[in-house]
Formats: sequence, C-alpha cells, structure tokens
Amino acid sequence: MSGDAYDGQVHGILSSVQVFVNKYPLTQRESEILLMMAVHGFSNREIAEQCVISEKTVKNHLANIMNKMGIRSSRKLLSLLINHVHAYDHSLQSLPFVGRDLCYDQ
Repeated sequence: MSGDAYDGQVHGILSSVQVFVNKYPLTQRESEILLMMAVHGFSNREIAEQCVISEKTVKNHLANIMNKMGIRSSRKLLSLLINHVHAYDHSLQSLPFVGRDLCYDQ
C-alpha cells in the first residue's frame, strides 16, 4: 500500500472515530485515551507514559468512558468502535463523490 493510500485510510479512520467520540459526552482526555488505545494499540502503561499520568488514572478514564457508553469491558468498547468505523466507512462509500476523482482533465 502506498503512503498516500495509507494516510488516506488513517485519516478516514480518525474521522470515523471522531464521529464516534462526538456521540458521547467524552472529555478531551477521554477522547485522547480512546484514540491511543483503539487506533494506536497503546497499553495502559504506554498511554500513561504518553499523557504523563499514572496507570491508575488511565484505568479511571477508561472506566468513565465505558460508564458513559453503558458497557463493562474494554473489549466491548473496541467492538463498538470497530463496528462504528465499519458502518461509517460503508455509509461514506454510498455517497456519489467518495472514492472518485472530482477534479480531472477534460
């Protein structure tokens, strides 16, 4: 996969995750932690190091996120997010201008 195609996929995933995050009243920090876990695959320890907070604080943020979503496990959280990204991607593909060049030489 070329760099441009990969960058486009990452941008699409991040856009979809942002829509997901906006559905729930997540704080900025909760959103950051969710992205680090889901998109980058960071462990709690890696998130703690990146955010300069304790691992316990990361766990508290994840618990708050799951409470707001009415779920009890991080696996369910990831499942919801993956399903949202998949559905969001398919809804974009149904739009007439997605995936096509809008500017072309005539």
